[in-house]
Amino acid sequence: MREFLLNTVLAKLQLRAPLTALRSFKVLEHDYGHFRSARKWQSVDRHNNPIPWLTYPAIDYLNTLDLSECRIFEYGAGNSTLYWEKVAKSVVSIESNPKWFKKISRQLTSGEIYLQEDLEQYPDEILERGTLDIVLIDGAVRPECVKQAVKKTKSLIILDNSQEFPESREFLRSQGFKEIVFTGFTPIVNFISITSFFIGDFIPKFKKD
Repeated sequence: MREFLLNTVLAKLQLRAPLTALRSFKVLEHDYGHFRSARKWQSVDRHNNPIPWLTYPAIDYLNTLDLSECRIFEYGAGNSTLYWEKVAKSVVSIESNPKWFKKISRQLTSGEIYLQEDLEQYPDEILERGTLDIVLIDGAVRPECVKQAVKKTKSLIILDNSQEFPESREFLRSQGFKEIVFTGFTPIVNFISITSFFIGDFIPKFKKD
């Protein structure tokens, strides 16, 4: 009843819509840490912890999973590498930018990162790795990386900014992967993007409450 009366008063004063907008602004900018990430120009949460530069819905889903036994490979190093290092069994990252490679290398403690500037060889780096549970494709030459990733895992492939790669999405679906789309804002920037999870035989293990 109290909430009903409050909404009635706010509606009469034409304040309900502005207050709703302000609350939504608080959720994104404060609760999710978007303002902090934009100010620092780094993919971090409200507590300054590194997070993958994916859409917030995708990050929310990852945060529900127990990834402690997962072996991760990623095309494109960054705060995602630092995130995987904390939550996964292992992470190997391939980076094509020398400056970014040096920056992330200095922050790692157990994760592995390798520099490959030759973009013709870059996609093939995954072929030298062992068994992989999750492959994140968020770096250079993504369509070529997708084609190599399916040779190494039938588990879970994550393709970021997937709206830009319709042919790669169709290819992954043709290989038997089921696509789950996470659309929304991302850290740092001010536009909507899509992170797609392509699930093969991956069986999610959820964190215990």
